[in-house]
This record gives sequence, structure tokens and C-alpha cells, in this order.
Amino acid sequence: MTVPEGEGHKRQHTPAHENSRIPQAADAAGGGRAQTIGRSTEVNMKPALAPLLLGALAVPAHAQQGTARPDLPVLKEVTTEFPKDREIEARVLTATVQPGTTSPWHTHSAPVVVYVLEGTFTLELKDREAVHRKAGEALLEPVNVAMRAANHGAVPAKVVIFQASPPHAAFLDPVK
Repeated sequence: MTVPEGEGHKRQHTPAHENSRIPQAADAAGGGRAQTIGRSTEVNMKPALAPLLLGALAVPAHAQQGTARPDLPVLKEVTTEFPKDREIEARVLTATVQPGTTSPWHTHSAPVVVYVLEGTFTLELKDREAVHRKAGEALLEPVNVAMRAANHGAVPAKVVIFQASPPHAAFLDPVK
């Protein structure tokens, strides 16, 4: 998959399998799949319990106490394009892009991150290859590049959009 890189940022993708919550001990015990041990009374439970007990010992103390911790990042991308103004406004929006529709062509003066909740989201860029993301994935839109959102799939694409910009700045600027 080709990811556009503007002058000011580079992409480091975290594959979805790295975000897995399955402990390593469970993977060693059965490839991360649900075990069928409980279906038979003739099964020796000692071999099945050993990896689980070892896994419990490897869990950090804060996790045993029920402290909430975030999963691994869905997207890690370095950019120099974030505004340097004295005040920055954080904006979080949601959008649903219906199948077969597009947004108008536009640009953003500050970086925008799009996280896909459902469906497949396509970012079409002028003179660049389109970027496609499916549910659970994210992308950083380039600054000052003509683009439009699209849904070429059969189901609605639901997204969460994040932008940090000066309070007076428009969210987007239409391309004429």
C-alpha cells in the first residue's frame, strides 16, 4: 500500500496484529485460538494451566490491579506541519461517507487525522495515488494538498476526524 508523504512527515504503520490483546502465553498454548479443553472431563488440565499461570506472572502489577492502559498506537507518524501558534484548538468530528459519494475537493492548512470506525475510507489526492483505509486503521492527511474523501465500497464509511489548528483557521479550504 502506498502512503503519500509530504515534505514534513513520514509514516510508520502499526499493523493491526500488533494491537492484539492476546497474551503471549495464550499464543504459546494454542496459537491464540480458544481452547477446547473444557469440553472433556478426561483432559489433563496441568499442561493447559502452566502457560496461563506463567502468563499471569508476566503481567505487570498495574494490569493486575485493573489500571486502564491504552492499546498500541493505530498510527504513528512524525510531522513538522503542526501549527506553532500561541493557541491551538483541538477539533474532533465524525462523518459518514455513503457508498458511491465523495466530498468536494479541498485542502487543510493544518494536519488532519482520520480514524475509520466502519467500512472503507478512500482519500483521493491530486496528482498522487489514492490512500485506502479500512475499519480500525488511520491516516494523516497531508497539509495544503488538494484532496477529497470517497467511499467506493458497498457500505457506509464512518470516520472520526481529528485536527489541531489555530482557533481562527477554517477546518478546510475549498479548491476552486
